[in-house]
Amino acid sequence: MENIFERIEKVKRIFMRIMPKMDSQLVAKGTENPMSNLTISEIKLLHLFKDQEKYKMSELAKACGMPLPTATHVVDKLVKNNLVKRTLDENDRRVIFVEFTEEGRKVMTVCDAHHKENVKKMMSILDKGDQERLVSTMEQFAAVIEEISQKMEKKKTIKENRILKTVLAFLFAAGAIFSPLAAAEQKKLSFDAYISEVKANNPDLKSTALFIDAMGKKISQSEMVYFPRFIGNYTYLDDKSGAGFGSTLPLKENNTYSLDLGLSKKWNTGTVTSLGFTNSISAIDLSSPYALFPGLTVSNFTGYSTSAYVKVEQSLIKELVGGATEAGINKAKAGVRSGQYMKQFAAQQQLLRARSTYLALSLARDVVSFRKQELKRAEDILKWNEDRVYNDLADKGDLLQAKGFLGLRKLNMQMAVEDERKTSRAFNELRGKEGSVVEESVTGLDEITSFYAKIEELKVSGKRADVLSAKASLDSANFAKTETAYSLLPDVSVFGKVTLSGLDLTNDGSFSQVTNASKPIYLL
Repeated sequence: MENIFERIEKVKRIFMRIMPKMDSQLVAKGTENPMSNLTISEIKLLHLFKDQEKYKMSELAKACGMPLPTATHVVDKLVKNNLVKRTLDENDRRVIFVEFTEEGRKVMTVCDAHHKENVKKMMSILDKGDQERLVSTMEQFAAVIEEISQKMEKKKTIKENRILKTVLAFLFAAGAIFSPLAAAEQKKLSFDAYISEVKANNPDLKSTALFIDAMGKKISQSEMVYFPRFIGNYTYLDDKSGAGFGSTLPLKENNTYSLDLGLSKKWNTGTVTSLGFTNSISAIDLSSPYALFPGLTVSNFTGYSTSAYVKVEQSLIKELVGGATEAGINKAKAGVRSGQYMKQFAAQQQLLRARSTYLALSLARDVVSFRKQELKRAEDILKWNEDRVYNDLADKGDLLQAKGFLGLRKLNMQMAVEDERKTSRAFNELRGKEGSVVEESVTGLDEITSFYAKIEELKVSGKRADVLSAKASLDSANFAKTETAYSLLPDVSVFGKVTLSGLDLTNDGSFSQVTNASKPIYLL
């Protein structure tokens, strides 16, 4: 029996060596395969619908030989690509079926034609006699597998089970040659590529970037107190109230159009500088003739008034000495910087978690591989003990111990697979994806550690964001202390204003009086 097993293993090794060459023949360059963007798991699941119209999820998982969560993840992707759909059972709405969509049928039809053409090209290399022998051998091979499978249902032995597993693995590999798509090489996701993907797609990092940008605009907002302010005002007055008490002008109606322009700016010393210009036109209608000037009597007239001024205000205690406004602005800036640094620290922690998760997934996969080897050795030990007990070379205690050892290895394997699944979910969440299956391969832990082992000394660059946040928070508190202290003190202000005025019956005359400074007004 061992000789048979070794012969099968030899054939399998030869076959696996030539598979890549066969694959390249099946998918020629330039041909379009409708399933080229699908994974092997997805293709495997789609082919099941050629034998049965619809499946329950548990039936699909069993037929594919996948865990139910993995099969559910594969179905989710196929539903998203509109190749299959979920439907409710008409008799029991708690039951959900999975079945082909029209798009899925079309894809499979095109794929089958593509596959048939590839097989024809490959078989054309052989003459008819060789073709017949190959097909006949495969039919006999399938019949033997079916016979072994039926016998296994009646009597399951360790040795037969071992042979069956090997033969089925070989048959699966043979089926890959004649499948619509050869097994594609698993895409590798490097450490740096994963971190770049996390930076681009992680929701927390995206929100952090938006927050930092928005807080940066708050700094500009706090400085707006020093921005120049322009004020413009246009006024129209229609006054029919007549002359007021003490007025010598027999006023009947006054229509006034006034334009006021002003520009002011506050400086960091607390000084406020203002410039202003006013021009008004008043149409006066009198109730009786009036001697406006000697020799000039009017019943109505239009007067023009123009003025320009410069004004300076200064707070001596709160602003010039204490700098209350400047302290308030610096307090706001430091508070914003503190918040920005803390968000940056959270982003750094998220990236650190992403790096740790990548390493954890690499380790988890190495552990799964190691546990598989352990499980294989435990199965070999059990087989060896079974043979010894069968030949009266050992007692049943050794066999029970080997079975217990195998059970422990199975438990370790289950725990390793579960750990890989959890790590894969965290791996996907960090890059903005769902699911507990990572389809890409990752860099091995040995390769990563060997890279860092070459670094003799780690160099520190930059400063910790949380430390910078604490310093900025302290600065904000000190500025707040200064602002509060001076805002509570009494203040002394200095105010000065120089106005140049003009008043005339013509607009040019009014402007001329202003430019000649013939009617200045000083206020202190």
